[in-house]
Amino acid sequence: MGDSVRDSGNPVIERLSKLETVSSIILCKLGDPFANVWVVEAPRFSGPFACYEGFLSSMSPCGDPLSYDPLKYPASTAITTMLHGCLAQIRLMCAEMNREDGGQQVDKKNENQQELRKDPQVSLPQTLLFGFSKGGVVLNQLLSELSFAFRSMQNHGRERTMERHESNQSPRPQEVICPATSEGFLSSIVEVHFLDVGLNCRGAYQTNVDVLEGVVAGAGTANEYLRLGFHGTPRQWSDPYRHWIADEKDFCISFLRKKADEKGNAKFRTTEKLYFEHTRPSLQMHFEILESFEMF
Repeated sequence: MGDSVRDSGNPVIERLSKLETVSSIILCKLGDPFANVWVVEAPRFSGPFACYEGFLSSMSPCGDPLSYDPLKYPASTAITTMLHGCLAQIRLMCAEMNREDGGQQVDKKNENQQELRKDPQVSLPQTLLFGFSKGGVVLNQLLSELSFAFRSMQNHGRERTMERHESNQSPRPQEVICPATSEGFLSSIVEVHFLDVGLNCRGAYQTNVDVLEGVVAGAGTANEYLRLGFHGTPRQWSDPYRHWIADEKDFCISFLRKKADEKGNAKFRTTEKLYFEHTRPSLQMHFEILESFEMF
């Protein structure tokens, strides 16, 4: 999620600003009732401005990215740590519930874990990322980390070993929900969706050619495939006062497609779609893309 919009007086915006609403929308679009959907709000706000502390390598006081440095994998590490923290809290809640029902849930949990270890079809999870509005900066950071990880893997001759893809060992039960490491998280990414992202400064989209080339070259090595979706509205893509948003988007897509054609990598694909094309730009359409965007 992006910057905070408070007391808009618009019921559509108010509804689509709620994390519970967004999680329900994403779950419906995935079409899998067993999918795990996590909606992440910025850790801090400077007034209305979202500040993704811990996710970005560096940023301004109001949360604008100063760089997308992949070293130390800040975004993937922050996400992995956060997810495992959530799972730890869930386990504590389940333990408390188990004490109340006399231990029946522990027996059931042990049975489920044994079944997971026996099932040869159980595999590591696939991760689909969605970045809305200013939340797109986290996707840009993750692309930088993904490209860096791909290059590091290729330089060391370690194709498909960012996690345990080369092993016949079944994943641990908790890894079926989320990968155990930042590298495992990066190797699980198969789709990245930019949902009407934008900034009041440059950096709304990833334009580092080394990063983009690395993403294309590495797609399908550690992960099964990689698809990038660019979804926008006139609110962002036709803003005459922030022309760099459309410029960066156009450059990013054009470069990615060019490199994919050059390398003949069928494991990589991009899509682009403009929504509400003939509608006057508004803040409401910016939020409505959450309901209107289409999956691949």
